Amino acid sequence: MNRFIPGKVGLNIHVKENLFPGRELFILCHGFTGSIQSHVISATRNVLTEQQLSNVSVDFTNNLNEADGQFVNHTLSGEVADLEVIFHSYRDAYESIYLVGHSMGCTVALQFSLDFSPSGLLLIAPPYSMKDIILEIAKATYGDSKTGLEKWKREQTIPIYKEKDKAYYPLSYEFYRDLEQIEPHRYVGISSPAAVIYSATDPVVPPRQSVQLFETIGSVRKKLLLVDDAPHSFDTPPATAKLLKNVQQGIQFLRK
Repeated sequence: MNRFIPGKVGLNIHVKENLFPGRELFILCHGFTGSIQSHVISATRNVLTEQQLSNVSVDFTNNLNEADGQFVNHTLSGEVADLEVIFHSYRDAYESIYLVGHSMGCTVALQFSLDFSPSGLLLIAPPYSMKDIILEIAKATYGDSKTGLEKWKREQTIPIYKEKDKAYYPLSYEFYRDLEQIEPHRYVGISSPAAVIYSATDPVVPPRQSVQLFETIGSVRKKLLLVDDAPHSFDTPPATAKLLKNVQQGIQFLRK
């Protein structure tokens, strides 16, 4: 079932529910410019649904999806606020709530976990530092990151291309300013069990970042799962098959 849940600032968060009897719930968080229809989120949702494990996929506000808002106003902190609303909307009905993230959705789940304690984290292609990834993109685009950031700040927005839509969308400099407040070293304070899935050939999130993130998380129980060859979206048939195998392992590990 699809429905809307009011967020903190008057914007409606869009969610897709697949609910079954039981006291466990998985909340799925998409990546940058993503949605509940993104390949990794859809594939993971299908695994959970086939096992009759309740799951809620979230379209974050101010994104390119079915939720309210404008992409130009998109920030990671806004997504964390949305996740807090969703988490508390279901908390009383479930004994265990797990967070699943893909890419930037992992950072959203991790930032949330600094203040709350989900029952577990399933992180797929997680970056250690979103800020560093943005700096690398700026360097590749403009020759050096400083030039790119100065242009972004001066013009207030930059165009972000979404391949699926074949279109550009403006994104405010506030997005980067918001990322500067994130301190990844604080993830050592996270105690929830965690399973990390990453690709050795990810062209977007460097594999070393996912490994660094895994090593930083303070969880006593954690598991690292490698896909030897897959794009960031895991959307080739071989990559999808390997992803699904690791997702099943990750779910089993978290539920022990």
